[in-house]
Amino acid sequence: STNSITISPPTSVLTTEDVIWDATTSSNVIITGNNVVANSPSGAWNKIAQSTQSYYPLSEPELTWQTSSTLHQMVGLSTGALCGDHTCGDYLIYTDASGNFAVYEGGVTMLGSTSGHATADVLKITMDANGLVKYYDGATLLYTSTNPADTTVQYYAHVVGHDATSYANNNV
Repeated sequence: STNSITISPPTSVLTTEDVIWDATTSSNVIITGNNVVANSPSGAWNKIAQSTQSYYPLSEPELTWQTSSTLHQMVGLSTGALCGDHTCGDYLIYTDASGNFAVYEGGVTMLGSTSGHATADVLKITMDANGLVKYYDGATLLYTSTNPADTTVQYYAHVVGHDATSYANNNV
């Protein structure tokens, strides 16, 4: 299955750019072009990658990716330091192999494990110019954050994986 991450401002500026993953901050992954593939066995949250590009909420970033119902992964927007679990991500969606998902913000569960995602679903996190963050499964709103993003700091695309498989392929 192919997972993809797209970051684009959803306003009048209709641009989409490839996510460029930072090899200097990645761990236990192989980065080829805009693809991230696990390079270690399953069983640990130690497959980590972060984009080189950063985005301010004023640019209204939108992060989308096609999920797989066979992966344990967390994808989202974060301000900096990476680690191998949900505690470092500012705004993350977690998916698991049973078709469940959850929302984490700053290490706190904001939306508990909920069933409903399927292979090829497109998950999305949006951030508007006022810092309002929303989470979607396709066009369905899953959760609206009560913790606005800091509009004065930069956010990066962030992926953390658990399984020995690919996490972010053909990122646009």
